[in-house]
Amino acid sequence: MLRWLVAIVLLTGAAWAAWWVVALLTQPGVEVTRPVYGPVVQAFYANGSVEPSRTYPINSNFEGILTRVWVDKGDRVVAGQPLAFVLVDDMDMRLAQARAELDLKTRLADEASSPALRALDDNIKAAEEQLRLAQAEAKRIRDLVERNAANVVDLDRAADRVEALWSQAQTLRGQRATRKLELDRDVEVARQALLIVERNASRQTLRAPISGRVLDRPLPQGTRVKVNEPIMEIADVGPLRMVMRAKVDEEDKIFVRLGQRVTAVLYAFAGRTFDGVVARIYPRADPTLRTFEVDVWVIPDRPAVMAAELALEGFGPLRPRSDHSRFAAGMTAELAFITDRRDRAMVIPSQAVQQGRVYVVRDGRLEEAPVRLGLRSVERVEVLSGLAETDRVVISAVGKLEAGQRVRIRSEADPTAAANLNRPRQERVFKGFN
Repeated sequence: MLRWLVAIVLLTGAAWAAWWVVALLTQPGVEVTRPVYGPVVQAFYANGSVEPSRTYPINSNFEGILTRVWVDKGDRVVAGQPLAFVLVDDMDMRLAQARAELDLKTRLADEASSPALRALDDNIKAAEEQLRLAQAEAKRIRDLVERNAANVVDLDRAADRVEALWSQAQTLRGQRATRKLELDRDVEVARQALLIVERNASRQTLRAPISGRVLDRPLPQGTRVKVNEPIMEIADVGPLRMVMRAKVDEEDKIFVRLGQRVTAVLYAFAGRTFDGVVARIYPRADPTLRTFEVDVWVIPDRPAVMAAELALEGFGPLRPRSDHSRFAAGMTAELAFITDRRDRAMVIPSQAVQQGRVYVVRDGRLEEAPVRLGLRSVERVEVLSGLAETDRVVISAVGKLEAGQRVRIRSEADPTAAANLNRPRQERVFKGFN
């Protein structure tokens, strides 16, 4: 009997253990982690690229032939340096014609050599001589009338002739003054016309508007170009002149403000972050992509410049880096526009929030925690209330599980590692050949 009793007890225990193991294994498994205290940043993300703050296209001012190109792609240029020469076919003829026209107008307006003024002067002298003779004749007749040796009618005729000749002389003087003004005007018009032609002739030589570098390869010599046809493009690509030009979705545009802090990750600098601020917000959206361009200025590694030019409030210390001196135009980046942050808060991984709910495992059962959430980022979510540091928060998909259902903990993840699972990965484009 003792043997039988021992056997029955062993069999019952084995059956109970087997049932317990089967029941445990058949329970749904979940992955959990614990809340921790740490910083949380609320931000939205946008793609962008490193660009010069402004580029300067060098276009042809005229239709002509590109006869000379003095620079090439990548060359450094200084402001005012000649870059290329566009030959206009009839520019030399225009210049010679304008100079000849000015010389002609100058000679016509010269007091000593102008034939028009000389002819008017001769007419004025003749009229003045006739006036002098008429005045002498009138005086002689007046003397005769006083001696009763002449008729008063003759005196009236002599006076009328003096007045007519005086009026004729005044008219000729006025004509000469008017003609002189017209000739001086013609000289000034010809001088301005020559200045315009000379300016146009000088504009055949295309010069650098700023100091910088040639960004693309210029058109080859001998090319016939049209008016405003692009020949090359230059820009200042110095570290302090480069910006990260981001394309912000229209739903995020309302959260962008000048001076806002931005954290950037460049694909060319894996594992490094760069601090910047919003320097310019362009008011018009791209009609195709429906995105707004925003320029982010990378903070230089000079505290004096930071203190003088940056007015940031509530964002904490900035971390300037010297790597920005190696930025090149066209480098792609991912930018996080920070809208708010907490330096210390209770945080959980963002995947723990499932359809607005947070689930915990207590006493082997799934429960919905009455949490109140705060800031949210791609990686972490701030918990304002409803959780304790000892709670096990479910980070795996709940799916069809219901609150109160028994579950088993499949694994417990480190809080930092769990949050890092949500960090956006930098996907590099394969640059090889097939």
